[in-house]
Amino acid sequence: MSERYTLKLDRYSSHQQIAAWLKHHKHELAPDRPCIVYDVGCAHGFLGQLLSSESFVLYGMDFDSDAVTAAQAYYHTVQQVDIEQPPFPKFPQLPDVLVLADVLEHTRYPEICLRDLLETYLRSGGRVIVSVPNIANIFIRWSLLWRRF
Repeated sequence: MSERYTLKLDRYSSHQQIAAWLKHHKHELAPDRPCIVYDVGCAHGFLGQLLSSESFVLYGMDFDSDAVTAAQAYYHTVQQVDIEQPPFPKFPQLPDVLVLADVLEHTRYPEICLRDLLETYLRSGGRVIVSVPNIANIFIRWSLLWRRF
């Protein structure tokens, strides 16, 4: 299986930052039960690798079938989904947090994808975490200098 993306263990990476935020705010999000997280564009289960299964129940979605297979080891359920083509899958519980980590920039119409996902999954009091890559990041600049993107 070839991975297009890898889990970055740098504490400033998007998945590390999101996992840290979720752990810190878990008591606010779901004080008496595991926090329900939908990871849209879950890749090979990076967020699931960083979060405890006792504190979080993770549902994943990804377009890539290999990624879906790999992520199943870390998620309650993972579905193969094209977020540009609603309707979206139904999971047993609505999320406390909807995570879109470095995924919207891969869509043709990110604002439409985000709107459709929010209309489908966001419940009253739910939270949304969105991250997009920082092209000014030194690691990205270095890679561009060496013609890797």
